[in-house]
Amino acid sequence: MLRKSILLIFIIITGIGHNINATEIFTATDSLPDVFPLSVGNEWTYIYSLDSYNEIAWSYKVNGSVRLRIIEKSIMGDSIVWSIKKTNNLISDHNGLIYHDTSISTFNFVEMQSGDHRILSPGFPFYSMPFDSTFITRYSAVDSSGSYSFVIDKGRMKYTYTFKEGIGATSYSAMDMCICLDYWNASYGLINYQINAVETNREMNNITEFKLEQNYPNPFNPITTINYKLPVDDRVMLKVYDILGREVAILVNENKKRGSYEVEFDGSMQTSGVYFYTLQAGNYIGTKKLLLMK
Repeated sequence: MLRKSILLIFIIITGIGHNINATEIFTATDSLPDVFPLSVGNEWTYIYSLDSYNEIAWSYKVNGSVRLRIIEKSIMGDSIVWSIKKTNNLISDHNGLIYHDTSISTFNFVEMQSGDHRILSPGFPFYSMPFDSTFITRYSAVDSSGSYSFVIDKGRMKYTYTFKEGIGATSYSAMDMCICLDYWNASYGLINYQINAVETNREMNNITEFKLEQNYPNPFNPITTINYKLPVDDRVMLKVYDILGREVAILVNENKKRGSYEVEFDGSMQTSGVYFYTLQAGNYIGTKKLLLMK
């Protein structure tokens, strides 16, 4: 496991990178799968800032952090769908009204396996952007420092992205270039990341059997993560039982696509002790032990 914390002073990049329009496609000549390391369990935390103003109607500021974590990988045809959990810890000020945003949401982006292995997602990897056809190549050449940056000009807005080899997206900004009565500026800067694995495109479709992984951490208090893999689309049931065989939680009960998944078990309402979790999918049944220590 690679764990690092970095302090990134966010700088708006000028004169660096590659200016593109919203529909241009990056074509890979090199194959660097860790330009954006994709694997279930990988995680990034960003410091976030937004400043929006309208001389007539509003003033809106947001500051705090945003955590992104890959929680699912499912296979659809010749593409892979990556599911990202986004956890906010933000303080907003809207015309003097203060609000603490601790919301959790999930969004998907699609990696095309045909052609140049493109990633397709508006606003990748943060949120939807005001254009709908931006392609970002996962396999891209980097400069001598191991970085890759580019700028998208769209109307009055300029969007700047920077990626770092082996880490992923390190910074992003949206800058309003208009000298107007209103403006909207935002930025993300990477402050912490955890890379558990990097999957090459050969590994993407290399799931040949059902597999239930050991939870981590173990022992745990109070939250632990469980990973499992499905070689085919199937109905999935994942339950947790106490040592007497009593059901204490249903973590998954739905149809799932072929792929890799992770789910969290929160034992804050349970007592310390030994528990078991069981995965049932088709004819497969797998059980493992976990230990809650408070």
